[in-house]
Amino acid sequence: MNARLMALIQQTQDKFGLDNYFLKRNHLRRKIDIFQETHYLLVMEWFPNHCENHQDDSNPEGTAVIELNIHSKQYENVIFVAETSFANHSFDHIDTNAIVNWVEQETGLTYLEQFQLKKKDHDKWLFQGCIDSIPVSPASSIEVKIDQEGKLLRFLVLGDFPSPQDAHLESYTLSLDDIEEIQRQQLTFHDYPLFEKEKMISIYALEEIYITNNQLTTIPFSPITDTKPLIEINELLDWEKPIEEAFAGKSLQIEEDVSIEQALAKEASPDVAPITEEEQALIKEAVTKFLRQEYPSDSGKWNLHTLQRGQQYVVAVLKRMETRKIAFERKLKVLKRLFV
Repeated sequence: MNARLMALIQQTQDKFGLDNYFLKRNHLRRKIDIFQETHYLLVMEWFPNHCENHQDDSNPEGTAVIELNIHSKQYENVIFVAETSFANHSFDHIDTNAIVNWVEQETGLTYLEQFQLKKKDHDKWLFQGCIDSIPVSPASSIEVKIDQEGKLLRFLVLGDFPSPQDAHLESYTLSLDDIEEIQRQQLTFHDYPLFEKEKMISIYALEEIYITNNQLTTIPFSPITDTKPLIEINELLDWEKPIEEAFAGKSLQIEEDVSIEQALAKEASPDVAPITEEEQALIKEAVTKFLRQEYPSDSGKWNLHTLQRGQQYVVAVLKRMETRKIAFERKLKVLKRLFV
């Protein structure tokens, strides 16, 4: 094993008091942040010593699953399976101030400038990303859970935490009267399914949206944070003849094989590369062929909405064209592997 990785593994064992554990599995993975930068993480699965003869691929109770950013040396996820820990490490003090100080130390973030307390239970703290105490979007969060003995059970860092230097700060000036016209535009009419009664009803809905402080721009709201570049196509797909040959599905290999050389070089993920016009044409051809096989009578009824890279594939999102607006749009995702 690479000497640098061995040092990080030993650092992890010492830091979290994993003397009663052995490293069962480890691998490298990469992720992309909202700034299109690639980060490499060392994923470790530490088994309790008494589980040495554990046979299947599952993680037994007490397993410590830990992810470490190999470049920043910061831990992003620490989970003890079934909220059971056999580690020797414990917190000396368990109060909000102690937890905040520990999170600042582990993440390099500043309390109230980049994260703030959102909710506290007796043994769990949930923080949210912020800039000067204002929650950010896309949302980010930090969760810490401790047992009665002061042992860490869960530490999760999700999303990105911009600094105040990344934001243009303005005084809040919006009012409901100022955005009345935008409110009207967001009010839409939908058919909504009542699953229990197996029928549709018509409703009005107010679509969530962000409005910039200057009242000139609106930004779509999405509860799902996706950091990969996305291309909007919005092209209706049609054809003259269906294909009688049935579509043959294939199993997908979603997980990437990331080498230590790529990680140490901090090689940019292929998912940040733009989708070329040549690739777009290949995807459109493949998606149309799929529709001609699976939905032969649907010519002109599917819209190629967006394209996005995703771990060796390009994901095409198709939306069904409806005569009336439906609350839950019918949608397909077709994955196409391009060049091996």
